[in-house]
Amino acid sequence: MDAYHHLNNGSYVEFLQEARVNFLHSGDFAYMLGDEPVPGAEGPNPNAILVTGHQVEYLRAAEHGSPVQVTLVVDRLGAARFTLAYDLVSDGHLIARARTVLCPFDLETNQIRRLTPLEKAWFQGYAEPVEPLPTVPKMRVGDHPAFEFPLHVRWGDLDSYRHANNVKYFTYVQEARVALLRDLADRRPAGADRAGNWMVVRQDMEYAVQIDFRPEPYLVRTAVQRIGRTSLTLAAEIIDPATGTLHASSRTVLVHMTIEGPTALPDWLREAVAPWELGVPTPTG
Repeated sequence: MDAYHHLNNGSYVEFLQEARVNFLHSGDFAYMLGDEPVPGAEGPNPNAILVTGHQVEYLRAAEHGSPVQVTLVVDRLGAARFTLAYDLVSDGHLIARARTVLCPFDLETNQIRRLTPLEKAWFQGYAEPVEPLPTVPKMRVGDHPAFEFPLHVRWGDLDSYRHANNVKYFTYVQEARVALLRDLADRRPAGADRAGNWMVVRQDMEYAVQIDFRPEPYLVRTAVQRIGRTSLTLAAEIIDPATGTLHASSRTVLVHMTIEGPTALPDWLREAVAPWELGVPTPTG
């Protein structure tokens, strides 16, 4: 649950993970997760699946105690990657739509591998055309002035491959975002109206390099990609401050809310975020 007594946005991504793991276990292809031996093969299972990107569109808040049903289909199917599309429904309402891009991975060669004919045929059986999600442009933060937040990876964040689980990246970006919004609140001039609440309506994440557990912190750098009348789009990058390695990048669209609904951003807040505004940088591919 979040501070507004709704299901936290990061929990939706956990539902996606549970759904796709159950999906792979529903057939003869659980070995792709490394969970079971490869049929007819000897020796250790070298298989894994890499999550390379998420898109999540939040449509409605979910309350505690209300069951969430996830419907999953295969959206796109390539030679060495596939995209899963999800609808999340609670209390008869569509609460979110999402996409996940995944690649089969060979742990022995440390490379992405092609889908076998049997794997591809199985996925094809679940393929359905779906409506694409609206595009949120990808923009690099790079060396642009940004809000910086030290990220400490917890031991409990690791998955079965001993790297930070893809779901945790949403938590990392969220922790940085909350710190940024608290910093903005501290900049409110005396007598100025307080900012309202912030609702996450969209989050995209691309994974570049896996994050390992270590004592030294990583760094989340968050900049303002777009300032709307009632919204902020934040671009964030998780980097290794020692090497400059980019581990992940994200975009988060926030809507400024009061009890009456979406409301205009206060002028003082617009001025406060101005130093972090990216302007019109070169979009990434």
